[in-house]
Formats: sequence, C-alpha cells, structure tokens
Amino acid sequence: MKAERRHELKENDLVHALHDLRVYAATHGQRLLLTGGGIVVIILLVWFIIRSSSQATRRDWSRYTEIASMVETTGWSTGLSELMELAGKTDDSALAMRILGQCGQEGLRLAIEAKDDAEAKAFTDQAEQAFTLLRDEYGKTKALARGVAICGLATVAENRFALTGDASQKDVAKRYLEQVAND
Repeated sequence: MKAERRHELKENDLVHALHDLRVYAATHGQRLLLTGGGIVVIILLVWFIIRSSSQATRRDWSRYTEIASMVETTGWSTGLSELMELAGKTDDSALAMRILGQCGQEGLRLAIEAKDDAEAKAFTDQAEQAFTLLRDEYGKTKALARGVAICGLATVAENRFALTGDASQKDVAKRYLEQVAND
C-alpha cells in the first residue's frame, strides 16, 4: 500500500509540474519564442561573420600567391604596385606584414639593378613607402616588423646617399640603426 501511495504522489508531482510548465508557456510563450529566436539569429550572424572573414583571408592569400607567381614572368616592377594594393586591402595582418616586407626588399633590389638613377630613385621610393607602412601599421605591436622596417629604412637612406651624394642621408641611416640597437 505504501508503494502505491508513493507512486500516486510522484505521479501527482509530475502532473503538477507539467501543468505548471503549460501555464508558464501560455503566459510567457511569446517572450520565450522571441528570446530563443533572437539567440538563434545572433548565433547565425556570428557564424556568418566568421565564415566570410575566413573566406576573405583565403581569397587574399590566393591573390598574393597569384601575384607572386605572376612576377616571375612580368617582373617585379608591376607586381610591387599590385602587392602594395593588396597589403592595404587585406584584413590579415600576417599577410600584410609579409607583403610590405617583401615589397620593401624587392624595391631595394630593383633599385640596385636599375638601368638609370631615375629608375633607381623610383624603386627606392617604393621601398621606403613599404617599410614606412610596415613600421607605422605594425611596428608598435610587432617587434620583428619594427626591426625589419627600420633596417629597411636605414638601407633606403644609404641608397639615397649613393644615388644623390647627400651626406645627410648617412645621418638618417645612422639614426635608424641606432633605433634598432636601442630597441
């Protein structure tokens, strides 16, 4: 008898709980539905943003690879401007730093291999632009990017001295190299 009574009491608790749930849902159902729908929308929105961001990063790396392989046939003079444009557009800081460092180094190399002083000056200016962007955009938070940029800017100053004979460029290069030593 006691077992049957316990079963009845448990059954009554279950019936009461279901009844209370039904009353709560009837009273607050619209609010529950809106809250649940809002949570689903937020989850979908976050998923979409993350997915589109990763797709953009893949697209930018793919474009970088495409330009880098293209310069083997067309030459770096056209590739530098395309890479600089990509560095300005991408949201991937690792890709942007890589591009800016590479553009600076290639600009310096092309300046050394230039046919005349005007071409050497143009490539030196492109290298300076790349290294300056690298220092200004990423040098505050990335020590390696800062070091690469400042060493590159010192080399730019040395190239300017070699091109123009302007002795003040030696002092500029010295200041950059002192920054690297003191950082």
